[in-house]
Formats: sequence, C-alpha cells, structure tokens
Amino acid sequence: MTSKIKKILHFGNIANNAYLNSKYLRDHGYCSDVISLDYKHIMGQPEWEDSDLTSFGDHFDPQFKSESFFVKPSWFYHGSLSDIIKRFKKEKKISNNKSLKEFFLDIFYYQFYFLVFFLIYKTLIFFFNLDCKKNFFNLRHLHRNHIRSVLLKRIFNNYDFIIFYGATSIYGYLSNSKYYCYEHGTIRDIPYQNNLFGNLVNKSYKNCNHLFITNCDAINDAKKIGINSFSFIPHPVNENLPKKNDKKKINQLIELINGKEGIKIFHPARQHWSKDYRDPSLDKGNDIFWDGLKKLKDNNKSFYCIAVKWGDSFDKTLAYLDKLKISKNVLFIEPLCHFDFVRILKNVDILADQFYLGSFGSLAPKALMYNKPVLINYNYNYHDWVFENHPPFIDCKNSFDIYQNILKFDKNAKLNTTDWYQKNHSSDVIIKKFKKVLNL
Repeated sequence: MTSKIKKILHFGNIANNAYLNSKYLRDHGYCSDVISLDYKHIMGQPEWEDSDLTSFGDHFDPQFKSESFFVKPSWFYHGSLSDIIKRFKKEKKISNNKSLKEFFLDIFYYQFYFLVFFLIYKTLIFFFNLDCKKNFFNLRHLHRNHIRSVLLKRIFNNYDFIIFYGATSIYGYLSNSKYYCYEHGTIRDIPYQNNLFGNLVNKSYKNCNHLFITNCDAINDAKKIGINSFSFIPHPVNENLPKKNDKKKINQLIELINGKEGIKIFHPARQHWSKDYRDPSLDKGNDIFWDGLKKLKDNNKSFYCIAVKWGDSFDKTLAYLDKLKISKNVLFIEPLCHFDFVRILKNVDILADQFYLGSFGSLAPKALMYNKPVLINYNYNYHDWVFENHPPFIDCKNSFDIYQNILKFDKNAKLNTTDWYQKNHSSDVIIKKFKKVLNL
C-alpha cells in the first residue's frame, strides 16, 4: 500500500520565490502548486526565470518577447480571483460540488449584506454626525479580504499544506485554515503599521503553524510578534544555466564591459535609499556604495559599474552621481531576466549588493554560486543562529570599506565560493528544510 502524495500550495509570488520553490519541490517528486493572485510585476512571472527574454514592456503589465519557447506551467495559477477559481473548477480541484454560478452568487450575497450594513452605517453617521470615514475604509478592506478568503478556502481544502508568502498570509488567517508563512522582508515593517492591514498581517504571522525565515535578521521580529515555531530557509536561486546567447543587445553590452579598464562592478540592487531615514524593509544603502566609488575616483582608481534602472530612488541616484562626478563611470541598464543576469555576472569582477540592512536576499548567493566575490554589509550577529560557516562575503560597513576592498581587489585571486553555496544555500538545502518542517 502506497502512502498518499502530500499536496503543497504556495500562495503569493513576489520575486518568484514561490515559483522557484515549487519548481524545486516538483523536481524532487512532490505535488506543488502556486497561486499568484493579481500580481503582474515582471519579477513575479515564471518567464522572468525560465524564458530567454528579448523584451518585457511595462514592469507592472509585461508583454514578454523571447528567443526561446516557454509556456507557463500548468501548476502555476495566476490572474484575478475569478480566473483562478474557474481554472480550479475546470480541473475539479474545488473541495465541494458547487457550480461556478453558485460561487459567484456567494460573492453577490456577501456584497448585498455589506450594502445593507453600509446603509445602516451611513444612517448612523448622518444622525450622530460621526467622522467614521477611516473606520469605514478599514471595514470595507476587511470585508473584501474576508470574501476572498471564504472563496479561497474551497481551494485551500484541496491541499495538505498551504504556505503564504509575505502579507498574503492574511488569507490563511481570515479563512481559518491551518497554514504556514514564508517571510521575505514584510515582517520587518508591515506587522507594526498602525492600521487594519498591519494588524491583520501581525495576527496572521502570530497564528501561523510555522514561519519560514529567509532574512536572518527577521528572527528578532518573529520573537517580538510572539511566533513560537520558526526556522531558516534560503531564498531560492534559479540554478538553470543560460544557453548560447544570440541576442545582439546583450552581446553589445558584454563587449562594452570587456572593453573598459579597471575593476568591473555589477550593482543590480534596487535603488532605494535616504540619508535622512533608513527604511528597515526597503533601504539598500546605495548612496553608501556610490560614496565608496567616489573615493576610488578621487584616488585615480579605474572602475566601471553596471547598475540597474529600477527603484523609488532612481532619479535621486542620477542627481547624486552627477554631484559626485562619477556618472561617466556608471551605466544603468533595464532589469535583466535570469539568463541575461547570469551572462552579465560572468563578465564582471565583483557584485555589489546592499549596504544598510546587514542581511542578504537572492542576489548575493547567486553571485557565490558563480564563484563571484560579493561586496555587502553583512551583520554576523544576525546570522550566527543559522550558519556555522558564514558566507564568504567581503563585509563593508561603510563607504571607506567599499573603497578599500575594491582598491586591494586582486582579479587573479583564486576563489571557491561555489562550494559554500552548494552546502548552505542550494535548492537541495531548500528541499531538506521543507521536508523537515512539513514532514514530507
């Protein structure tokens, strides 16, 4: 007698974390699906990882063009709630026998009850002259998410394990499901916001069956919120190698990089920084990195930097580079799909990541996988609870550290960062972590 295959659902797909995790689980023989609800950003689409893109259009409404044939896998469910429910109903993955018409009648009834409540609410406001707009907005937001949760519950019942990524955990909490949470930065800020959404995220984290932590510093927030069961799991990194490159634009960029003198640096981190206020969830400390390059320029050290044109502080960065007089040493390019990212990475000397948070996401380990040195602000105290052998990063606490480490960098030095990646951060490690927690 064979045991039942456990079914896993990953909900939410920021940065393709759910997609990659599910893909690796499926590679190991597990039944694993993804739901990406109303999320269109380029970096949350499977094409970004596994299609050799030539263009993508708008960041938040992509129109992908590719040199390779790629179709979204059948286990990746994306789009609006109604589209996702229709697909699950068609594939007979809904836990009851209700017709599609009955599903949407449910939505109608919920909206009708809310309308009645709304009329009563407005009447009370009129007679008692209450200023309740903020409370009403919160109530409407809660009502909308509760409707979604009730409808999604019928999908959730089809799975043995449901893992909610970031703030999507509210659907697990509101649907009264047994669920797991996957933290990738949201826990640093959102659960402490003084509003209904922050309160919901806080409760959803606190009531989860287990929290997977990808950012090691988040252990402090997990304890502060009162989460009893948590463990570290690495950010997934796409380990697929690019095939032969026939793309003219990328080849021209590689030729440009190779034709430059001095140290070639790749800085793909999002441009988000402020000298006045460092947001613990978003700030990448890019200005600290640029200040380090300014010191190189002032000391006549040759360098060329490839950076990526994205982030809330991008325009501010351009002005700052002009102020530092290093604009000619920096080239900004559009975001790169996985295969092009690797092609550029292989043709530079160093990857420069982030210089404020003290922790790392997926960019730094991807560089280690390809045996590239990584400049980063790395806080050892944050990571002691996870790593016996810390990653071989080049730790830079300030702009002077960045300057010094680039100044003394030896292109011919032999590195072996790949070995650390394979032992501590690879897809095999991720699978072991899932197997242990979910008892697969």
